[in-house]
Amino acid sequence: MEKLFKQLNKIAKQVVLTKDEKSQEREKILNFVSTHPISNISLARQQWTWPNFLSSSWQTKPVAIFATILLAIFAVGGVSFASQSSLPGDTLYPIKLKTEEIRSVLSFSTQAKAQLESRLAQKRLEEAEQLSNESKLDSDARGQLETNFEEHANRAGDETKLLASTDAKAAADINSNLEVSLKAHDRILVKLAEVKDGKIGPEIGKLLIKVRAETEDANKNKNDEEDDVKVQTQVDVQAAAEGRLNSAEDKIIEVRAFINQTKRVIGADAVANAEARLQVAEHLVIQGKAKLDARAYNHAFILFGQAHRVAQGAKLLVQARKDFNVDVKFNSDNNSETDSGDNVASTSSQIQTHTDGRLKVRLGL
Repeated sequence: MEKLFKQLNKIAKQVVLTKDEKSQEREKILNFVSTHPISNISLARQQWTWPNFLSSSWQTKPVAIFATILLAIFAVGGVSFASQSSLPGDTLYPIKLKTEEIRSVLSFSTQAKAQLESRLAQKRLEEAEQLSNESKLDSDARGQLETNFEEHANRAGDETKLLASTDAKAAADINSNLEVSLKAHDRILVKLAEVKDGKIGPEIGKLLIKVRAETEDANKNKNDEEDDVKVQTQVDVQAAAEGRLNSAEDKIIEVRAFINQTKRVIGADAVANAEARLQVAEHLVIQGKAKLDARAYNHAFILFGQAHRVAQGAKLLVQARKDFNVDVKFNSDNNSETDSGDNVASTSSQIQTHTDGRLKVRLGL
């Protein structure tokens, strides 16, 4: 507990706003209060009295109390929320990073830490894409993003290695998701650079070196952890395969819903491409079920993992079209999601540009 308080206190001391920034945030708070009035003041007072808050159930959970108070302070202040859309160079970007540090400190399980660090590594690449799309990815921004990306990716790798000692399947799934995401961001960064400048510039090039190194690490960690699962007892491997089956089917449902939500924005071609990928994922699920029925649990485990990656790739296809007006084409090879990734020269040869200026990308995942 004392260590936690010290960590949070250290982070909080580094969060400093100027007078103008404080004035801006105060204005945001007042605007929020005026547009979100409490409809029943007496009920609100009753629910938030100290006796209710400090009930016996809370008194036994001091960490939960402290975490809730801390998050409430950030939410009410509006600073954390307002900073979430900020990018390197923006006033609130340092607040965004400090908020992420607090989330990391408050992630108590190894699996939660690994998932968070993996997501934050991906977020840095999303920010790089936004800056690249706006022609704002200079050396300072790239250096900051590159350093932060590498730190989070390395932490994710360290946490999954710890997790693998007790739950190899969970560790493999985290690295699998990270790998497919990094491959997608690799291609998107390349294509954004090509459509903007006609070539891979030095900033994108330097960032891609780090991205590809971390992609290889995620792939290696995933393979090692999957090997750990496959040598477990037959009962355990069966459970791992069935767990991946459920995850793959849930992911397919999730992605199909996402396609339906965005189909008016992304256009018929992107919808058709994404649906084609989902059909590949569904076919892999069918193959996996056949292996499951044949008690070939190792094969089923791998096939369901591939199905999940293919479905996730379909979602990334749709997201790229939605965010950057970019059409992403996936390789037809069913196993392409496990490939290590193309180099810059080979990916650049897969570009097609529509007459309306949209970029078509072949994305091998």
